[in-house]
Amino acid sequence: MAGIDSVGRERVLCEMKFYAGLTHNQPLSYLDRLKEKQGQGLIFICPKARMTSLWMKLKDLCATREVQTVHEHCVRVDGIAMSIMTWAEILNHLHKVASSSAIEYLSDIHQLEGYCAQMDSDAFIPFESTELTAENAKRFERYYEVIDETAKLIVADGSVTASHKGKASAYRAGYERKLTVDDFIVSLLYDRNLWKSDISVETPFWVGISNKDWQQPEDFRKRFLQIPKHKQDDTVWNTCYFALEPLADATLDEVCANLKQQIFEYINLLRE
Repeated sequence: MAGIDSVGRERVLCEMKFYAGLTHNQPLSYLDRLKEKQGQGLIFICPKARMTSLWMKLKDLCATREVQTVHEHCVRVDGIAMSIMTWAEILNHLHKVASSSAIEYLSDIHQLEGYCAQMDSDAFIPFESTELTAENAKRFERYYEVIDETAKLIVADGSVTASHKGKASAYRAGYERKLTVDDFIVSLLYDRNLWKSDISVETPFWVGISNKDWQQPEDFRKRFLQIPKHKQDDTVWNTCYFALEPLADATLDEVCANLKQQIFEYINLLRE
């Protein structure tokens, strides 16, 4: 998109991105085009999740030019300003302006907000080189290991009667271990859908607790009201799951012992 002045000259170029890669024109050819026509600026709009990596790449591509830093997300390249913003920032500004002076455009802005949210949720995020290392493979393995080790700790705890129920279950969005703990069925999850849900706390680990008929009856639901709302999520499988928040900067033993304690606190709440 180009912003032109009263005599038709391009003053600003705006490149709107979701997760598509940069073309061979971006950003150097655009900057040259603006410089030739006495333009003023080039701006990239992208999802928040992509902002840091895209901005680093844009600056790297300009490394052979004269670059002056204006602020964290704005530089001057050969005298032309280049910056980056998120879709959320742009839409928030558009919403404020339309609310006060162009109400007829609010529905269009709401539609664009929905589209941007959908793209943020579903679009493929390009790989970064740092993600494709053997070290990262080991990092991803931790999520499964935490679930397995926590399940072992619960079964070994003499204060309850617990056992594994069935085999471990891997599925596209995660991994699950089922246990019987006294009169409860307990499902330990590493689940990416729950992790990225926008209605609850951000954590990869969750627990579902039901009776031996695999139900969460009304008396269970009433006790769920004692659990902070942001630690509950019922967007997966019509079951209410509770957040398990792992310790940071801790050993595997410390993380799993703490998760076991959180699970027992949820179970004890349902015993009352």
